[in-house]
Amino acid sequence: MGERKYAVLVCGSMDDEIEQRFGHAGVLYEKLLSGPGEAWTCFFPCDGQAISNGDLEGFSGIAVTGSASDSFSDEPWIADLRRLLAAAVQRGQRVLGMCFGCQVVAVALQGTAGRGEVGFEVGVRRITFRSGAAAAAPRQCEDAVKELERHSSVAIHEVHQDGVRRLPADAELLASSRHCSVEVWSLGDNVLCIQGHVEFNAEFMAALLALRERQNRLPLPAALAAKARTEGQDWDTVVIRKKAPTAGAARDKSAVAAAVRSGAEVETMKKFSAGSNRAATGAPKDAAKLDRETEELHHERVPSELKKQIMAARLAKKLTQAQLAQTINEKPQVIQEYESGKAIPSPQILSKLSRALGTTLSAKKAAAKK
Repeated sequence: MGERKYAVLVCGSMDDEIEQRFGHAGVLYEKLLSGPGEAWTCFFPCDGQAISNGDLEGFSGIAVTGSASDSFSDEPWIADLRRLLAAAVQRGQRVLGMCFGCQVVAVALQGTAGRGEVGFEVGVRRITFRSGAAAAAPRQCEDAVKELERHSSVAIHEVHQDGVRRLPADAELLASSRHCSVEVWSLGDNVLCIQGHVEFNAEFMAALLALRERQNRLPLPAALAAKARTEGQDWDTVVIRKKAPTAGAARDKSAVAAAVRSGAEVETMKKFSAGSNRAATGAPKDAAKLDRETEELHHERVPSELKKQIMAARLAKKLTQAQLAQTINEKPQVIQEYESGKAIPSPQILSKLSRALGTTLSAKKAAAKK
């Protein structure tokens, strides 16, 4: 039996400092995913490499990496990428997308993506798998998702400002978070997409945040919050593995350090059991407070009373949705989602709307009136 072949579509470049230390994105994906009897090939569409359907159709699966580019852009290479991905899914090839990859696969399959409501999401974030997610996941992922579904939340590294807005037809939502309604989704047995970065580990994330801080490429509040979350994690389970699909678990720092010295890849994922989630021991008080305020794992949409209040106040000001969006420096789609009740209420957005409309808007007060 011949070796199975997989492709990685590298959609963005890393800083030289990061790439020299950890390798390019294709290297990270191969370390994470590859097993015995497999051959992995990297393509670089972001660098203008010409790729045809014929180049990809012989692969058992295709992974799509992150990128600083917009998945919904009309840039020629991104438009070509979307066509290639749509064709791959049509052929029944397995497709895995992460971050930008998660979004561009959705757009390729007639979903939509756009800017997130809260700006940059950086650092460790908690996501919740919905009840029944395992049954909706691709068959080969069912056991893994069933295990994740048992926990009230799991932690994942994230670096993004965009997200999937509307899933493709027949796609299944598997997980979401407080500020990103689509964290994990799937389609049939051959498409799995994750907004976070499973290929990142704590060491990589710490190095990336340190570099971004030196470069002043992140808003200061986001940088400080991300650093606090990453440095303060109390990792319950550390999975240690090389390319073979065997895994061991360590629960103390000495075991992790020994694994790193031995050359093993160390993947860290915190599992928060219901009722036993505790504040990270190394995190400062302010970081713990920030987590409690911004990472509550509830997913209420805009209450009916609140969406009516927003619409009434806008009409009283004789503003169109587009005009109101321009006033608060947001896209018209944001106003549409608030007035239709589809948005997850954001304190920042509600504060801006309150100032623009001359009224007090509160999701909690509106929910209390229901």
